[in-house]
Amino acid sequence: MKKIAFLLCLVLSAVVTPASAQGVNITGSSTVYPIAVAMADEFNIETGIEVSVVSSGSSTGLKALCSGDVPIANASRHIKEKDYLICDENDISRDDIIELPIGLDALTVAVNPDNEVTTCLDYEQLASIWQNESGIKNWIDIIDDAPEKSEIKLYGPSTASGTYGFFVEEVLEGVYGEDASHTIDYFPTEDDAVIVELVSENKYSLLYVGLAYYLENDDSLKALEIDGGEGCVAPSGESATDGSYPLSRPLFMYVNKTMLADEGVYEFLEFVLSEDFRDIITEVGYATLSEEMYEAALESIEQ
Repeated sequence: MKKIAFLLCLVLSAVVTPASAQGVNITGSSTVYPIAVAMADEFNIETGIEVSVVSSGSSTGLKALCSGDVPIANASRHIKEKDYLICDENDISRDDIIELPIGLDALTVAVNPDNEVTTCLDYEQLASIWQNESGIKNWIDIIDDAPEKSEIKLYGPSTASGTYGFFVEEVLEGVYGEDASHTIDYFPTEDDAVIVELVSENKYSLLYVGLAYYLENDDSLKALEIDGGEGCVAPSGESATDGSYPLSRPLFMYVNKTMLADEGVYEFLEFVLSEDFRDIITEVGYATLSEEMYEAALESIEQ
């Protein structure tokens, strides 16, 4: 029932556009989406103010923020020059965009539970699988004792996703440098629930996704440990917090400070950063930051 409710929530949110909803409108990262939805639900109960959250990808969310369409954008990566250029085009000052770190993710590489080829991949193996035109088509190409007929089916986020960008920078560019190029021979989507369902149906498939989506579907997926150079480490909130998991990364909400006075915007962000509701982040499946970081984020919008 938990999985069905989660999928239903995703479907319903997808049909609500920021322009059509009342209250506070948020769009962006599919990774941050579960946090934002859970916070929005609790915030509505506490205040009666509605918060509409749409999963569209970090780049799409930041574009909407820098176009003045929404006051808040979810992102699983830092804002970049290409995002700021959209702000420039719309006469939105770069100084008006405030970055609010809200949690930590352990980006998870997962396979079908019936895949017994390996339990751990290092960066070179990961990069060789996902590098464009690398020639890696079957598991036996990187794992000597894998079955000969074990074609790797790849699933992942679209190019608009901060998860996609993080994976390219951390893994592909980490191995191949400036020559890195993410394969186009994979099934891309911002609906992580769809990816999870497809991988669960294909024995030799592979995906990378936010930790919360793996934990929501750990009965139909198997997470691989990752070796970033210091041995194999499993993804978890704990390994993200202590820094031992190599694919850990911060998660953000960005706000246009000129919209903080709009109804519910400041109040919702204050709610998200409050210690009273910090457990929502861990219940979703991510890790929390230090108290000092939340206090600094709150101070940045209070000022």
